[in-house]
Amino acid sequence: MPTPSYEYEAWEYQITVDTTHTGSIIVIEDAGTPTAVNLPVGDYYPTEFRAALALALNNAAGLTGTYTVGVDTPTSSQLAGKQGLRVSATGLTTLAIGAASGANDTRPRPEDWMGWGEPGASVTGIAEGSALVCVSPFTTVGVWVPREYRVSAERMPERIINGSSIYTERDDFYAVNRGKRSKRTYIYEQIPSTRILRGRGKRADYAAFGEIGVGDEGDAFEWLWERLSQGGAARVLWYGPNQALGTSGVPVEVVVMDGIDAGANMADLVRSQRLAAEVYAVTIPTAIVSTEVDY
Repeated sequence: MPTPSYEYEAWEYQITVDTTHTGSIIVIEDAGTPTAVNLPVGDYYPTEFRAALALALNNAAGLTGTYTVGVDTPTSSQLAGKQGLRVSATGLTTLAIGAASGANDTRPRPEDWMGWGEPGASVTGIAEGSALVCVSPFTTVGVWVPREYRVSAERMPERIINGSSIYTERDDFYAVNRGKRSKRTYIYEQIPSTRILRGRGKRADYAAFGEIGVGDEGDAFEWLWERLSQGGAARVLWYGPNQALGTSGVPVEVVVMDGIDAGANMADLVRSQRLAAEVYAVTIPTAIVSTEVDY
């Protein structure tokens, strides 16, 4: 449940840029020749992705603008908070940035990383002072925000012990104490389907109920589940009252799934609560790798 100190969470997970991504980020400065910008192969949390994108844009041969990359409210999903991407450039008269997938790209693809939407989508820079700014229409992958108060998230310790038998009353019983671990099960309820399943955001009725723009798939739990179910970690950012999404310096907890089989089937984590309007309860059993949260 919400606490006086921590009101809601944002889950950050890594996106993978690998050799299957033959598409590029396409930049056109001053109505000139399109320039393809590729990110180095690797795994990126959202902050790392933005830093890598800014570095790639500023170092790309053929580009002359000076670029910064940050977060912003998506132009088509205004109620999502700062779950969109903001690319700003100075020293230019016009700017357009597109995301182009190749035939072999696996998801999430460049347009998913950027929050651009469909393959081939392009965003035109809007003047803000001396800069041109491109803001994503939709939420980006790499972060999941339930936007509903947690039902439960209490930390519970677990002893790791090996016994000589299952019968502790035996005179010759002995135990090997291998320490303990901390577990936390996050539970959320009344989550609209657009924040659970990819594809729901492409339907106007579901998008309207989920308060996002039609075509927005970035804020789906399914992306986070894919990472956790493969043994990957997530960073849970705990926000206090009146702290907007994207506020720096909030406590962070790093978690993995509690056991390799715990998240193998997404249906074990997601339960339908109401068919009308399609809302779900989400239960995420985790083991804590590290934490700054005293709760």
